[in-house]
Amino acid sequence: MNNLLWAEWSNVDEDNVEEVKHILKAFNDVINGLSTLEDSDWIFNNLNSSEAEKDCYFNLHGELDGGFIGLSEEFEKLRSVLFGGVLDWNEIKRSLG
Repeated sequence: MNNLLWAEWSNVDEDNVEEVKHILKAFNDVINGLSTLEDSDWIFNNLNSSEAEKDCYFNLHGELDGGFIGLSEEFEKLRSVLFGGVLDWNEIKRSLG
């Protein structure tokens, strides 16, 4: 097992390392994307959104408990549950600098 990335107690199969990395990247992309989508002013200004488009955005946003940030936080919790004992977080933090 790659001890630089995986915690020594991890039960990740060495044959699945690339798939596990892909899953982690997917979680990170969703979390970061939802955080970006919370900035409605930035979105509307850059897209020159119409009032109807803004209404559509706010209708969806209003259906989400806590908006996009709240949904992002739920994905962060799920990522922590799924990956908490799999990755060596100290090494990841160090490697990300």
